Amino acid sequence: MHHSPTYSANTKEKNKERKAHQLWGQFTRRDQEGFWQQYEKLIVKNPQQFTSTQAPSQTLAQPPKVVAIQPRSFHNRLLPYRVRLVFFTVNLGLMGIFLVNVFFSVHHKPAFSFLAALVFFYTIRPLWYFTSLYISNQHLLVLRDLLLRKKSFAWSKIHLIELYRDQYKTAYIKVWLRSNEQQCFKYPLVGRNHHKFLQVLEHKNIFVENRL
Repeated sequence: MHHSPTYSANTKEKNKERKAHQLWGQFTRRDQEGFWQQYEKLIVKNPQQFTSTQAPSQTLAQPPKVVAIQPRSFHNRLLPYRVRLVFFTVNLGLMGIFLVNVFFSVHHKPAFSFLAALVFFYTIRPLWYFTSLYISNQHLLVLRDLLLRKKSFAWSKIHLIELYRDQYKTAYIKVWLRSNEQQCFKYPLVGRNHHKFLQVLEHKNIFVENRL
C-alpha cells in the first residue's frame, strides 16, 4: 500500500515519541551517560532533503523572423521589352513615311496616307506607355514607359495603397505616402499576378484599399 508523505512523517514522529518514553522509563542515575547518548541520537533530526523542482525553462520569445522578399516584377505585357521597342520603332517609322506622303507626295491620295498614319499612331501609343511593378525588400518601383521612366517608393514611406477603377473601367493604383503625397498609375495586374502582388503588400504590412 502506498502511503502519502504526510502519513509517513506522522508515523515516524509517533515512533520517536514512543522510544523517548521507553528511554525515560529506563533512565537511572548510574547510567546517565549512556542514556543521553541514545536520547541525542533519537531527537537529532537529519536535515530534510528536498527534491529541487526546477521550474520549467521558459523559452524566451524570439522576435518574428523577417523573411526577405525576393526581387521580382509584376506586369501584364504580352511582349517583352525589347520586342516592344522594336515594334514601336518600326511603327513609328511607318507612321513618319505616311505623314511625309500626306504633305509632299503627289502620287498618293493624302486622305489614305493620313488615315494610315493615324492607325500607326494609335498602334504605337500602347507600345509606348505601360506600367510594370518591381518589388524588392526595400522598395516598390514603378516603370511607366519605353524610356524606363521610373518612380521608387520605400515601403517605410508608404501609408496605404488604393486600387480602383475610373468611370471607364480602367484600373489604377494610387500610392499614398506618409507625407500625404500621392502618385497614381495604371494598374496592369489581373488574376494570379494581382493576388500575388496583394500578398506582397500584406507581407510588408501595407494597408490596401481594394475597390477593383
